[in-house]
Parts: sequence; structure tokens; C-alpha cells
Amino acid sequence: MSQKYGNINLPDKDNHEMEIEVKYGNLKGGDFVGKLALEAKYSNATLGNLKDAVLDIAYAGDVEIGNAEKLMVDARYSGLKAQIVNRLQLESKYSNFKIEEVVDAEIEAKYGDGNINRLKNSLKMEEFDYSNLKVKALDKAFKEVNINARYGNVKMAMAIAI
Repeated sequence: MSQKYGNINLPDKDNHEMEIEVKYGNLKGGDFVGKLALEAKYSNATLGNLKDAVLDIAYAGDVEIGNAEKLMVDARYSGLKAQIVNRLQLESKYSNFKIEEVVDAEIEAKYGDGNINRLKNSLKMEEFDYSNLKVKALDKAFKEVNINARYGNVKMAMAIAI
């Protein structure tokens, strides 16, 4: 499905594998049980829960999703918000992200701000340049936090969440 200069409104639940391209418009959709490939440029998107999704977002003001099992995101000049994500792979350039809870994350960030309210298991950041990251709480049983930062600020809560 492709839409330029217009909006896409999808049902509350979709069981199909979907490829969606939206440019200069907005996307509103519910839960995706099948795979989702989304390209959103100069757009906003609001989605429900995702099973397996690949998002390519650029110049997107707000991209908001519910929970996700597996989420791969390439974000440029955009804003990303998510609730609970089991496996996150994020490349963020000139973008901001806010994740309520993540189990395992691999993140590369340049020139942006990131917030994770709760980290449950692992966080790997091979590339973290000119950015800010704030992790509010680490789970009691977390395994690894590995951040390779250049000119970045990291604020990591030392209080362990239950």
C-alpha cells in the first residue's frame, strides 16, 4: 500500500503481512499480527501492538506504537515513542526516542535524545555520538549494559527496579 499527500486509516487489527509507504500524510492503524514493513517520510504514524516490524522513518514528527515483540527502526530527523518492546534494534540519527520498557536493545544514536524508563535485560550501544541517553530504572536481573560513547551524556539510574 502506498499513499502520497494523503492519510491512511487502517482497521484495529490486521493479520496480514503488510508493506506500507506513506509520504506527506499520516498513518493510523491498530495491531499488526503479521509482519509489517513501514516507510514513513514527512509523516506522523500511530500504531497499536506489533509482532515483527521494520520501520524506516524520516522527517516524521511523531511515530507512536504500542507494544512490540521485534522492532527494527531506522530513524532520521524523527520522533519515536513505544511502550513495551522485547527486542529492539534502533539506528537513530538526529532523532529522539522514548521507550517505556525494553527487554533487549541494540541502539546506534547520533545527535539526539533517548529515554528508556525501564531496561530489563541488555543494552548494547556500539555507536553513541553527540547524544543524550537517560535510563530511569534497571531491572533487578539485568545482564549487560555496554555503551561506547563519544561526546555523549549518559544518565543511568543506579536504583534497581523490581
